[in-house]
Amino acid sequence: MRSAVSVVVRGVHDLAAFRDVLGSCLDDASVRSEVAADVQLAASELVTNGLTHGGADSVDVHAVVFDDRIELRVHHGDRPGRSRPHPLGRRGDAGGRGMGILRHVSSHLTTDHRNGARTTWVVFARTTTAAWQRPSGRSYAFSAAS
Repeated sequence: MRSAVSVVVRGVHDLAAFRDVLGSCLDDASVRSEVAADVQLAASELVTNGLTHGGADSVDVHAVVFDDRIELRVHHGDRPGRSRPHPLGRRGDAGGRGMGILRHVSSHLTTDHRNGARTTWVVFARTTTAAWQRPSGRSYAFSAAS
């Protein structure tokens, strides 16, 4: 492990400060700018989803930078009555494309929703030739704490 950061984002007003902390972590680990941009996009999208669609008061974010990959874990509890599910975007819709974009820019994305909480794990390759990248249909064991 080269670098790690754990942050609790308590509202959309914390997003800019959160992006700064995550950006510093990625810079300290010398993550390429295009990969860092994808990691920050994913983290921002997932935090915003948790706050907006999940109705969460706060979102826990944990990022770990390894030599060959970056692992991102985002966790929040859904608030009954405040959760606003957002369907996948269709042609002509103004939104609903965030998770599809994240699937495109990441090496792996999975979401677990149970007991009123949602956890999403996203993995990014630091290089295009990382040997661990999962071929389609094969599972990947995450090393970040759950």
